[in-house]
Amino acid sequence: MIGTRKCGVAAMGTARGRTGWPPKEIGKRSIQDVRYNSLYYMNDKVGNYRIFRWIDNNIVKLVSNVHTGTSSDKNVLRNRRKPRVNEFNYKHIRLIWGNDHRKEITIPQIVNDYNHWMLGVDMVDQLISYYRPKIRCKRTWMPIFLHCLDILRVNSYVLYKETAKDHPDVADKNICNHKQFLIEYINSLIRRGNAETKCTTITTRPRTTTHQDDQNDLRIVHKGKKGRIVMKRSCPSLAEYDNVRRSRPGEHELIKSTTQSTCRYCQYLVLLAKAKNFEPKGVKRPRSICNVCSVHLCKEHFDAFHFN
Repeated sequence: MIGTRKCGVAAMGTARGRTGWPPKEIGKRSIQDVRYNSLYYMNDKVGNYRIFRWIDNNIVKLVSNVHTGTSSDKNVLRNRRKPRVNEFNYKHIRLIWGNDHRKEITIPQIVNDYNHWMLGVDMVDQLISYYRPKIRCKRTWMPIFLHCLDILRVNSYVLYKETAKDHPDVADKNICNHKQFLIEYINSLIRRGNAETKCTTITTRPRTTTHQDDQNDLRIVHKGKKGRIVMKRSCPSLAEYDNVRRSRPGEHELIKSTTQSTCRYCQYLVLLAKAKNFEPKGVKRPRSICNVCSVHLCKEHFDAFHFN
């Protein structure tokens, strides 16, 4: 609110009470007047704005940097519906409305402006709440990021509705409500992502097979979700498996290690056997590593790992 005043931007809205706010001068204990449509205000000590306290069905707190609350703000005559009776308003409901369901009542200018301009914000919150992602996290930036995506989605939907009214021939006939628009919105993002990454999927009969294009390009086809057959890379060549470590210059030799781990070349042979539907052989766990590659290798596979 302080920043908007300095930038010359008018701002107003309701505020929820918390510990230490609103100030004691405008709280329940200082002002015990609970008459309907009574308005009290005070200047904030820190910011350049005013705090308002108005009695409707309950105590309403408003903050504004454009309204004064004095006689310069003209009161507005509005036809208001009789609210539901509760423990707080049962006295003035009978006094003002009586047996009538609607009655013209003079309300402050700030309340009239709030009722007139709040509808856009409430509509956005309502549309976001229909399909809000239920993600609970401790990272502070994640809810802000998700809210920005929700606003982007809702603005796209509102823009589509306005475009469909002006140009009904261009609008998609399959999109009639918010849910259908959201489904098409997600599908369009998926299609764009697949086009950029060139993701390949095949739809053949659901059985596990292997497909080999080249000697060093071995792929395995397996059954995915919903019966789809997805082609994935399962066993790369040895050069791609550990190309960075194997290409390091220096005199490679086996040295003793304080830890015991699986041989790197044995792991490669296991992957190769599984891809070709063979039974994998035993995997050794030596206590020796290559002094240059820093990977565990057994004596039988030391030369094969470096020179294949």
